Amino acid sequence: MREKFQPLEISNHVELTYEYAQLFLTSNSFKFRPSQLKISYPKIVRIHRRYMDGARYSEIKIRKDGGISDGHHRFISLALLNVDANTVPAGENITKEELLLEWKNIILDENDYDSLAERRRYEEQYDME
Repeated sequence: MREKFQPLEISNHVELTYEYAQLFLTSNSFKFRPSQLKISYPKIVRIHRRYMDGARYSEIKIRKDGGISDGHHRFISLALLNVDANTVPAGENITKEELLLEWKNIILDENDYDSLAERRRYEEQYDME
């Protein structure tokens, strides 16, 4: 989906340490709210690096209540780069469970949520080395 987006102008990169990411989540306010309790720090680092290398991903899916339905890691990676995320409306939640949290309360998990096969597929698709 990279062809859908214009290249980002990214400069003044700050090293994305766990401490920096945690501070960023707890000290900023965001337009959209999370709907999951944990996010993966390694996944954020990987997506953040790919964005800096010119990769593009699909839009962030946003519910009517302002909660993110799909794209938490992409949303934060873009926010770290001070880039507004492209969004689309999310489909209706079939379970009707509407969890809406605050970013400052999100657990920044040090575990990687992607399998090795998924990471390799994304690297082939997005990494420009």
